[in-house]
Amino acid sequence: MGKIKLSGRELDVMNVLWESDKALTAKEISERDSSLSINTVRMVVKGLLNKEFIKVSAIVYSGTVLTQSYEPVLNAQEYMINQITQAVKGNVSHVQVMAALLRQDENEIETIEQLEVMLKKRKEEIAKDMGKR
Repeated sequence: MGKIKLSGRELDVMNVLWESDKALTAKEISERDSSLSINTVRMVVKGLLNKEFIKVSAIVYSGTVLTQSYEPVLNAQEYMINQITQAVKGNVSHVQVMAALLRQDENEIETIEQLEVMLKKRKEEIAKDMGKR
């Protein structure tokens, strides 16, 4: 995934979509975040569609009018991981980032145990792939 950057308003719209368990129309987005006018949402949605951050999920009725509903293409976690990766690229190693995140984790021991399982599995996958070469 390439470099991803959302403006403040784009992030506002994406947060509404990420928090929803279903696709939303522009009207529904503006209703869920009172700081977003319908006109702002329509403008931002157009830009997010062009950047392929969201997609049209369906054509639905809004009252008596047909309108598009939208859903995110990438989830909030993927966006945050990309932001961290871009912010530290070239300045800090992945290990340093993980260490810093662990120090902020209230369940540090539990997280380390989960990471150990993931790392063991990844090592096995890499060894298996190398054996195929």
